[in-house]
Amino acid sequence: MPDIYNCMDVFTSPTIGEGFGLAHLEAMSCGRPQVTTNAPGHTDYCRPGSLLVDCYRECEPRTEVERYRVIIQDYVQKLARMCRTNDIRIRLGGAARLAATEYDWDKIAQQWLEVFDGLLDTAVPSYQVLLDF
Repeated sequence: MPDIYNCMDVFTSPTIGEGFGLAHLEAMSCGRPQVTTNAPGHTDYCRPGSLLVDCYRECEPRTEVERYRVIIQDYVQKLARMCRTNDIRIRLGGAARLAATEYDWDKIAQQWLEVFDGLLDTAVPSYQVLLDF
């Protein structure tokens, strides 16, 4: 996948319902700036290297299910701006790459271990499990 992302000038995904988008993070790790929506989830990890497209929440009249809708004019304007402006692509691409380093597997694993330590309420000297069978 890195070969594909590295062929792009900009990664865009106007999705509105993808809690944690792995494709976003993969593109960020390749230093690709993004045009994506400001729907919940994306703003947690995409913000540093993205132009965020406005969307709005509406309620489906028959089912009362809430949905997000992309404001297409905002999407087109931000995508065009990203494609036309090399300085923005360079700046946001660097920010995206830096932000992606926060999602390194070793860092995430360490954060989980700290959570587990807190739940156990005791410090565990080693995380190697020895099993006696």
